[in-house]
Amino acid sequence: SLQRTGLLPAGHRGVPGGAAKIDAHGNMSRGQLVQILSYFKAFGEQGYHACSIDRITKLNMTAIEQLQHAGKLVTGVPTGYDRFDEMTSGFQRQDLIILAARPSMGKTSLMLNIAEAMAIPDKGGTKEQLYSVGIFSLEMSKEQIGLRLLSSEANVPSHFIRAGILSEKNWRDLIDASSRLAKAKIYIDDTATIDL
Repeated sequence: SLQRTGLLPAGHRGVPGGAAKIDAHGNMSRGQLVQILSYFKAFGEQGYHACSIDRITKLNMTAIEQLQHAGKLVTGVPTGYDRFDEMTSGFQRQDLIILAARPSMGKTSLMLNIAEAMAIPDKGGTKEQLYSVGIFSLEMSKEQIGLRLLSSEANVPSHFIRAGILSEKNWRDLIDASSRLAKAKIYIDDTATIDL
């Protein structure tokens, strides 16, 4: 409401002096309409953007038409999980995705696998598009996350890496994976006291 935004003091109900006066036919005076429109203008000037449903519907219909002509099942950012992408059409620009589960259920592994699918070039270099990924970690250090990404991308168990028990093939796989990771736009912030 206008009161919650601070544009109107408490007690006002839409226009100065209280509620807008509407006649028996559902009409209001020209002056009252001008006052209400001035509030919408003030919304825009303060960073709030009121938009008519007519304009929103036209924008949505244009977007739907473009999607139909594109003829693609995944219209957003692919996650690397085909079944998930079928259900969601990938991550969409306007979505906020929250991954939540009990401890030790694989949240970090799932998130890192999705980050890999989005940002790291595949071995054959056939990915159509790569995306930038930002990771904010409150628990794991950037080195731990980097090691998990390297281990996953190279398909070398992390306990082999930590123990230094690596075969020649493991070394080749790690070198190949590290060169692909170097091309990825993955940024990690491990600030433990990060504020929202």
